Amino acid sequence: MMSTVLKQAALLTLLATGCSSPSPSTIDAGPDQRLPSPEGPSPQSWKFTPEDTGQSPAVALKLETISGDEATLVLIGRGMSALQGIAFRLTFPAQRVTVSQSAVGVAWTTSGHSVLARFAPRPEGALWGGVGHQGPHGLAADDGAELARFKLRLSGEAPVTLAFHPQRNLALDPGLKRLVVSWLGGSFARVVAQP
Repeated sequence: MMSTVLKQAALLTLLATGCSSPSPSTIDAGPDQRLPSPEGPSPQSWKFTPEDTGQSPAVALKLETISGDEATLVLIGRGMSALQGIAFRLTFPAQRVTVSQSAVGVAWTTSGHSVLARFAPRPEGALWGGVGHQGPHGLAADDGAELARFKLRLSGEAPVTLAFHPQRNLALDPGLKRLVVSWLGGSFARVVAQP
């Protein structure tokens, strides 16, 4: 019983690592919250280039959809056979990117276990997040498991870089051992319209 209590406390610490000092715009995402998919095709005005080169184990950003100035990114995990939870800080230019929605990824919601999650967009240009199982359960994040998803609004003409803060990312296994993984962001660039 004491071990379970300690693991629960450690998971709460994990979430706090990702989301300490939340702003008033904190979004609490339950396991059944999903971002709506855009309806119908729309001309693209941005191109996303991921940092992802396929290395493993890794947590990486992947573009799901883009429509006008709105993009939906998915945070995927791979190379981790048992993942208890993650905490992260994704940074970007505050004047150029607005996080309009955040949600727990489908890999957690279909696991059959209780999930704790918290996402906090920050005014300085960051999204602090934490997602994990409540209890000692390992998520199979072997090959592109969806861990979280975000809807962003982009503005301006210059390229926009999204990067994970090097000292503020954490992945744990069910034994609360820190997993060594690469944290891979990406960048957006305006697509030049053809005459």
